[in-house]
Amino acid sequence: MIDSGPYRYIRHPMYAGMVLFVIGTPLMLGSLWGLAATIVLFVLLAMRTLGEEAVLKQDLAGYPEYMTRTPWRIVPGVW
Repeated sequence: MIDSGPYRYIRHPMYAGMVLFVIGTPLMLGSLWGLAATIVLFVLLAMRTLGEEAVLKQDLAGYPEYMTRTPWRIVPGVW
């Protein structure tokens, strides 16, 4: 279980990068439709994250302890 680097602060740093990309791209392109679609993408990402963590808690030894050491999923201090 890695708990150094970005994994010290959040459990899913790749998803955090994806969130920045999903927000930044429509802003950069000036697309309100693209920005509106981010809401749907965030809901899907949240569902995926919760599903992955359920499997990891069940199948990966030490993951529940890791969750207590690193309480934030994607955004430190938020979720």
